[in-house]
Amino acid sequence: MLRVDVYEEVEADATATGQAAIVVVLAAVCMAVGAWNGGLFYAAGLAVMELGSWLVWAGLTYVIGEKVFDGKATWGESL
Repeated sequence: MLRVDVYEEVEADATATGQAAIVVVLAAVCMAVGAWNGGLFYAAGLAVMELGSWLVWAGLTYVIGEKVFDGKATWGESL
């Protein structure tokens, strides 16, 4: 519904980062299971890439938000 108060509440919740990490890890595991026919190293590589891409995109949005839009956030809030 794009309500600002909901986004502010999630941003202030320190436990949300752990919950987000669990979702990303589960997605990475699902990706690895789906790619299992390619072999163990291929599946593990995709899972690691999934986790790495989460960190890269969070970092990119953090830098853009801070530098371009003069936002006030921390790295943990971006994750």
